[in-house]
Amino acid sequence: CAKHAGERDHGSLGHELRTFGIRGVLVGPGVTRTSVDENIARPARRLPIYDSERSRMEALMRSWIETGDDPEVVAATVVKAATTALPRRRYAAGRQARQVHFLRRFLPEPMVDKSLRKLNKPPV
Repeated sequence: CAKHAGERDHGSLGHELRTFGIRGVLVGPGVTRTSVDENIARPARRLPIYDSERSRMEALMRSWIETGDDPEVVAATVVKAATTALPRRRYAAGRQARQVHFLRRFLPEPMVDKSLRKLNKPPV
């Protein structure tokens, strides 16, 4: 959700800032090896009906993070975008982000969405 909000806001904010001579740049990371899984907001009261799916998704998230990009990859992309004389509007930070960017550029949206859903390994 947060990444989607950043994508959405980048477009409208970029237009507003251009009137002041400011160019907006979006750096889109993929999964990054951080402690984000340890800092996820948890509900005050968990509903038992979701226990199985919650456990499955938490394990899946941990496996993604273990194989994710180093945070330095994202930091280097931010530095590159901030110090380039004529920056592009978007930068994909890391291997996974570049792959998703490529898919979104050349494949129909339903195919990309299906591929991304498959990554979530939904129960049969």
